[in-house]
Amino acid sequence: MKKIAITLLSTLFLASFCFAADPKQTPSPVTEEKPMPSVRIPTDAVEITTVSPSGVVTVAPEETENTQNSTPTTDSSSLNKKDQSTVSTVSNESNPKTLPKEAVVVTTVTSTPKNVIKNEEEEKEALYISQHLEIIPAIQHEEDKKMHYAIDVEFPQIKGAPLTMQAKQFNHLINSMVQESVHQFKNYVKADATHMKTLPVSLRHNTMRIDYDVDLVKPEKHTFISVRLSIEGMQAGRAHPYHTYKVLNFDLQQGKELTLNDIFKPGAKYLTLFAKYSHHTLLKTLHDKWMISRGTTPTAKNYQFWNIQSDGILITFNEYQVAPYAKGAQEVAIPFHVLKPLMSSRTPIAACAKNSTRCEA
Repeated sequence: MKKIAITLLSTLFLASFCFAADPKQTPSPVTEEKPMPSVRIPTDAVEITTVSPSGVVTVAPEETENTQNSTPTTDSSSLNKKDQSTVSTVSNESNPKTLPKEAVVVTTVTSTPKNVIKNEEEEKEALYISQHLEIIPAIQHEEDKKMHYAIDVEFPQIKGAPLTMQAKQFNHLINSMVQESVHQFKNYVKADATHMKTLPVSLRHNTMRIDYDVDLVKPEKHTFISVRLSIEGMQAGRAHPYHTYKVLNFDLQQGKELTLNDIFKPGAKYLTLFAKYSHHTLLKTLHDKWMISRGTTPTAKNYQFWNIQSDGILITFNEYQVAPYAKGAQEVAIPFHVLKPLMSSRTPIAACAKNSTRCEA
């Protein structure tokens, strides 16, 4: 019993000693975590593009008329319409009670009017027809943020003083071909509008590009202008763009389009010759015999993209016509010495078959 009593007394003594050493000792308080700063996201926002650790938020808003009419800090109406290509507004203190200092909400409004302008370096790229006439590139750019498309077009136009009626006709024909393709692309985008709304904003992009190649062929005081327009279109949500062509072979003296019937004898089976030569040539580099046979059959549709050159006729086959998409479009150049037996002696092009150097510009 004495041992138990001594043990109890010792325990009480040690406890009182520790309490006396730090009479104000209390349990450590629990540190409360400060809440993350709140950020007000506009109700019309459809995608938060980035959120940084420090609280910086970038929002991609719904690009509608309501969004464009929201309260931007930059008065876009005070800008010159020609310079009003892109207006960006940034706000970081619009709601200081809820927005952290670093928060950034970006809204972009784009309004680019349709226009046709000359290339700044047109003199370097000009192709001279004569002392007074030249072919220059014209550029057309068009954007529509509501429909999510951008169009960039480059096409040839004749410039000169005085500009002949034949030259004006060429300009009109080329411009009509370009605008027809642009209109068709816009219709594709409009028809696809419902599907496009189901895509993320980052994928709602439609683009169109048109470029060109041009050759001058000058036999016996004649001038022929041969143009190939290369058209590329990419629609939102598609795996890859599509490609196609348009061509114009123009007789500048007559002021009209040159046709294959103008070059060959009446009743000449030039399409059969095209088919045999193209089939034989393509088999040297391609391996799908079925596609080649189908795509080179002697029909006007298969040989609609042809261009006159100083040494022959260039045939362009669309993608998927004689080869898979991955192989792209294919070209076959048929020299004049192959075509000569079927060519009409009345066509100025016949001089090129005799001596191609006479036809070089």
